[in-house]
Amino acid sequence: MLKKVMVLMGGPSFEHEVSLTSGQAIYRALLKSDTYEPYKVIIDKKGHFQEPEFYKKSDFVFIALHGPFGEDGTIQGFLEALNIPYSGAGVLASAIAMDKEITRRVLIAEGIPTVPTLFYHKFNSHMGLSNTKNDIEKNFGFPCVVKTPVSGSSIGVSIVDNFSGLEEGINLALEFGNRFMIEEYMTLEYLEGKEIECGILGNENPRALSLCELVPKKRYYDYEAKYTEGFTDFYIPARLPEKKIKEAQEISIKAYQAIGSEGFARVDMYMKKENIFVGEINTIPGFTPTSVFPMLAKQEGFGFTELVEEIIKLGYESFARKKIFKSNFLKYPSTT
Repeated sequence: MLKKVMVLMGGPSFEHEVSLTSGQAIYRALLKSDTYEPYKVIIDKKGHFQEPEFYKKSDFVFIALHGPFGEDGTIQGFLEALNIPYSGAGVLASAIAMDKEITRRVLIAEGIPTVPTLFYHKFNSHMGLSNTKNDIEKNFGFPCVVKTPVSGSSIGVSIVDNFSGLEEGINLALEFGNRFMIEEYMTLEYLEGKEIECGILGNENPRALSLCELVPKKRYYDYEAKYTEGFTDFYIPARLPEKKIKEAQEISIKAYQAIGSEGFARVDMYMKKENIFVGEINTIPGFTPTSVFPMLAKQEGFGFTELVEEIIKLGYESFARKKIFKSNFLKYPSTT
């Protein structure tokens, strides 16, 4: 009997449409499976499930949601409470990875190289623009990147060329919360640095997939460059010496394990002056026609359906391990 897989897509985030595209691709891939029977579960922009009781007939949930609610541990916690196996990272790793500030603080603590970044809160003493300007000039100078730590798909991101554009960039970032980040502009329009991405697949012993070098035809890899065919050139494998490719893969695995991720993820990095820096970890990378993760898996010999089935397999493995831990807790008698 085929196992029923609910593919969650849509959701109340600015990446709603991207999620629908990813979800439809995953659903179509599972239609070709001999093991799983897929169902589409669409969540509207207000967070309403079109089929509220989908979980009653679920053997497994494949999370194809992007951004807040789907990628930040929220839906993962919901499925944990329902005791339903699901794809990808758990609650904690999802929450960490969705927050770029927390991700970088964890990686720094683990000695993993990250993009030079300044962290600010709307209400702290550094809010004065003159103080912020001094911080920037002291650490990496203009142009720089101002962004919110809690979005995806390059939403809430600005390239700030000089002091006159700083306030506008900060105000845009603060539309998504009370914190903002300012980081070194690593690529300088891809003249000084490279942008590379590595796919990771696995649980306790993850493997690094191929490495991609991407070169957008815009100033940086923004929303349009990410989701419009022809706006970015992808080089797989990356145009780097084999030694650097292996180094980037090793760094990616360390970053993946540092946040406790499982299943699959994409680690985004920059390379500047032969040095590699982690930018972020995406625990639910896209499955759209322009998404890098499926390209990297294809380079390693995974067909699309085979890749989706492997992710489901890893989700079941993770669920089984959690089940053992939960049963161990129940062995201890209550003290009340």
